[in-house]
Amino acid sequence: GAAGTPASAAGAPAPGAGADVPAVRGTGEALGRLYVLEGSTLGGKVLRRHLLACGADVPVAGLACFDPYGERAGRMWQELRAAVEAWARSAGTAGVLVAATSTFSALAGRCEADAALPAVPGAR
Repeated sequence: GAAGTPASAAGAPAPGAGADVPAVRGTGEALGRLYVLEGSTLGGKVLRRHLLACGADVPVAGLACFDPYGERAGRMWQELRAAVEAWARSAGTAGVLVAATSTFSALAGRCEADAALPAVPGAR
């Protein structure tokens, strides 16, 4: 990695590298994966509000990644839920549930691994 990159400075893999997320094998699994990933946007809205409220030393534009859909987030979440529920009614829930669970577990494991990375001197 480039000098100044936390991963290269620490000699560890880049954050998020190696997440063990299995390949998607069909629509049901894709919807299960999307359910977890899109659900995280709702949590991002909460994080953004908290960071703004506590006066975090981050430019407001730098917090946009926590709220990518802005005012559309609720509507988009409801539309995805409706699509997942419609699919599950017609094709069953097995693929959706397996993919959602494996995706959540893989991402949680990756976050735990990233949290264990050594601190980079001078980083805030």
